[in-house]
Amino acid sequence: MLRVIVIFTPNGSRFWCPDVSSQFKPVVGKIYLYWDEVYKMYETYGEMSGFGIRVSGYKKWKGEITHRVLVCNKEGKPRGKMVDPVNPTSMAGSRATCFKVTGCKALIRLRAIKGSSNYVLYEFSENHNHELISFENMDLTRKGKHLNFEDVHFVHAMSLNRLVLKKLEERAKNLHNFSFEVYHSEGVLQAIFSADDVSKFSYQLFGDVIAFDATYSTNNYFRDIPMCCLMKTTSCCESSNSMFKVTSGSTNTLVQFLMCFDTAIHNQRVVEFKSNTTTCSFKTGLDLEVHVAKIYTQSIFKDVQKEIYKGMINCFFTNVDVVDNFKVYTVSHMDNRCDFVNHFKVSVHMLEHSYECSCMGFTRVGYLCRLIFCVFRLHQIKNIPDRYISNRWRKGSQPSRIYSLSQRLSVDNTEFSVLRNEVADYVNECVDHLAFNVDGLSSFNQKMKELKRELVDKFPCSSSSQKKKCVIEQLVGQHDEETIDLLPPHGIRNKGCGTNRCLVGPGEKAIENSKRTRGCVVHAIS
Repeated sequence: MLRVIVIFTPNGSRFWCPDVSSQFKPVVGKIYLYWDEVYKMYETYGEMSGFGIRVSGYKKWKGEITHRVLVCNKEGKPRGKMVDPVNPTSMAGSRATCFKVTGCKALIRLRAIKGSSNYVLYEFSENHNHELISFENMDLTRKGKHLNFEDVHFVHAMSLNRLVLKKLEERAKNLHNFSFEVYHSEGVLQAIFSADDVSKFSYQLFGDVIAFDATYSTNNYFRDIPMCCLMKTTSCCESSNSMFKVTSGSTNTLVQFLMCFDTAIHNQRVVEFKSNTTTCSFKTGLDLEVHVAKIYTQSIFKDVQKEIYKGMINCFFTNVDVVDNFKVYTVSHMDNRCDFVNHFKVSVHMLEHSYECSCMGFTRVGYLCRLIFCVFRLHQIKNIPDRYISNRWRKGSQPSRIYSLSQRLSVDNTEFSVLRNEVADYVNECVDHLAFNVDGLSSFNQKMKELKRELVDKFPCSSSSQKKKCVIEQLVGQHDEETIDLLPPHGIRNKGCGTNRCLVGPGEKAIENSKRTRGCVVHAIS
């Protein structure tokens, strides 16, 4: 779990200092043999702390590098439009973009030792002016999205054209009378034509028409029944209905629905990570707007930012009344054509510092309206009071652990499973490190063979049947029980289930029973 120390300065600023083991921290005065060693050390420290790194710059003297700097990836300032609070026209037209840099000062500085490839670390600043990334979201960082050598090799081997051509080549070798042609232009795939024995025979019988293949004429009996209208009900909130309509379809099977649902949850996780690690551009230049960006999510911040902006441009005071401990402001609201359209009253309790508007905006949507922000500007209020900040709109309202792998994918966290994954990771890291080193791969292969022989002799395996049974029990997560107390549910009765009849409902039964029975002709004549 990520550990961090939050430092508060006398002027109210906050800094985050990573609390990691001393063996991973950079040491001032330490000499490193190569630049790659320095970069790997600081990169590992960043992964343990929860931030990314990048090269800031270097100094040269007579063509040789003398100084180098590694900084946090949030170092720097955003390049935005200059805003003048006095001139309202400077606020219009600014794009609602987001930026990642926060002016972070965390860095290390190194000096090159003349006449060698060594570097000495002479400055280390470890305090950050932004929150650090939790371990659960490290896979969403720029470093976490990079593919290692094994993944790149897999993607290259499984690319579309190579995969299709490989399949066609295998079919040409194994299937009778199967042939294919590939058309390309300067090495770029243009078209693929293939024909099997059935297609060729159909062409001989019917000529130049679409070949008939019995595969596509298979009967539709005994196929999976699509789950129609799954979890789409108006009894839930409209946001849930909208999400299911976008991410799933009415004909999804259960497996397809679960895949769509997992994709939707992952997309929410990405949006949450982006909201917590980026900052939207500002329009008004007010300290109140900066405070809003720190506490609200990005979607809510844009709505509140619009209210602050409209409170500066479209709202004006027309009257002020003092009643007991209250100040009642009459605020007039203009439209985009500078015509006054509405008048509202904002009551301010001078002792309790409470605010209430006649539009009831905070009660309706959960954040303050533009009229109250207009009063805030008059009273020079820089922070929104806590009583007017709804927890549902805050950043970090949900703990980061809900996005962990164990929560999202139900990962097995048992001791042997964790150790098995660590062993596989270590092997993959070694292979990635020695990707193009023939001597290194040969030496690693020889050591792995020796280790394998040693382990096989020391830990003999059980019989194949017993081993297969244990593997299945470990994958399923349950042991085979002698007695079964709970059976799966019976299948539902439906058309085509073998009874040769449809289910009859109570309404149809009542109609059938109410019909008048046919009388006998003999009794009718007599």
